[in-house]
Amino acid sequence: MWRSRHPSPGGMRFQRESPNLGSDCRRPVRAQFDKPGGHPVLDHFFGPVPQTRQAPPIATIRRGEPTVTATATSILSRKLQHMFRLLDNDQDGYVTAQDISARADALAAPFGAHPEKAQALKDSMHHIWDTYLQQVDEDGDGRLTAADYERGIRAAIDGDNAGFVDSLHRSAAAWYALFEADRDGHLNFDEYATLARGMGGAAAEGREQAFRRLDHDADGSLRAEEVRKAVVEFWTGEDPDANGNWLYGPL
Repeated sequence: MWRSRHPSPGGMRFQRESPNLGSDCRRPVRAQFDKPGGHPVLDHFFGPVPQTRQAPPIATIRRGEPTVTATATSILSRKLQHMFRLLDNDQDGYVTAQDISARADALAAPFGAHPEKAQALKDSMHHIWDTYLQQVDEDGDGRLTAADYERGIRAAIDGDNAGFVDSLHRSAAAWYALFEADRDGHLNFDEYATLARGMGGAAAEGREQAFRRLDHDADGSLRAEEVRKAVVEFWTGEDPDANGNWLYGPL
């Protein structure tokens, strides 16, 4: 199976995964900026570091086979297809590890002075790819179709929900650390708009509408708790009215 490789910045340290993930798999140890007490926002995201885990095997799932009874027009399907389009950086109809890197680079581009945070974001996105999505790459060509991508995410939700949600929260914490530039513990509209532009999604009007939906208490900012809730609603929820459906702009 083809495996992605990601260079680490000088300040990052790596440790090997447990043997059941293969001897060549590595994940970054927490950088200094994401340790508890090091940032007012990330303290809300991070608890104790969980032990490395392997997603449950999904070898019985075959390309083209449904894994859930939800229809293709379910709200979760719409969100996952929307995310697939955002991640398909070169718009060739496939998502690859290179697409993941390109999207991470686009998100981090406005913050060149923080390479360690940019690398943490890229590592967190590739962790989801390596742990949950490569399992549905049956031919090992490193490319996933939209159907493959949705099948992989749904298998993660059904088979390793706690681990998958933890991975999502860590990825969200990584981009929050980048975009919450003034370190006041809140994400204001301009900071959220930078995120939305980096994802390549909503236009200006859509970003404003999305921000209002995500800002539950209407205080003009997104708290870490609001982002955590939105992340779970977007990636795992089937409620068509959930505010978290707007996390990356209108569908």
